Amino acid sequence: MGRCGSVTIYPCKSLHSIRVAKAGIMDVSNLVLDFRQIRRDARNGLRSVEQLVDIIDKQQQTIKRLVANEHRLTERLTQHELQTSRETARKDANSNTPATSYSLDAETKRRQRRRRRKQSPGRQPTEVKFAEAQRFQDVYPDGVLHRDCQLVQERTVWRLEEGRAVRVGYRIYAGPGGNEPRISGVTPRGEYGIEILVVLAFLVYLIGISLDKACAVLEFFCQLPLSKSQADALLRQLAQHWEDEFDILCALIAHAAIVYMDETR
Repeated sequence: MGRCGSVTIYPCKSLHSIRVAKAGIMDVSNLVLDFRQIRRDARNGLRSVEQLVDIIDKQQQTIKRLVANEHRLTERLTQHELQTSRETARKDANSNTPATSYSLDAETKRRQRRRRRKQSPGRQPTEVKFAEAQRFQDVYPDGVLHRDCQLVQERTVWRLEEGRAVRVGYRIYAGPGGNEPRISGVTPRGEYGIEILVVLAFLVYLIGISLDKACAVLEFFCQLPLSKSQADALLRQLAQHWEDEFDILCALIAHAAIVYMDETR
């Protein structure tokens, strides 16, 4: 080692040792990028065994990390492919549904379901309903002898008697002139007494319950079998029956209100 003025001159071997020391503290990730340089340094004795072992260890860790990433990505890709195939199969099934629904087999199944449906009993004949009546009553026209009358009709009507529904069989007799009497409290051609119609209207319009619940109340308390469609028809029948009296009822209510206002002054 020599000096030139204030400048210190190092031999070439010392300068090379400084370069090696600097390389030893460099990032291993930068060293492994140039394998040719590492190979040359190892052959020339510029890298120690410990440095080479450290590089190999770091490379093994990197390889393990990359293998784990590859395995994880492969699993995700497999799951994605399975999900995609399922969605594709579901879309294909949905797209084929209309064609299947119009096939001959589907039409045959639909017809079989129609055949299995329970047939509606429909309206019972008058003779059957009359035979099921709980009591019977004869109806004659006023002012005519019974022996001069002739049986012209038999009708069955549901009535409320002592809070219970009773089926009454009416035998209607006509006089010599052919005039038929009307059943008291029954609308023309009606099968339910006016009292049942009034109770039904009270439950629906005044209390405010539905037709289904009104039918349930009548069946529970009065043992009256009544469907929703029958209840709706009865309310329409009651409205038609009271249509002429509606204006009179409105006038009476208005008159009562006026009288009440005069009395409270």
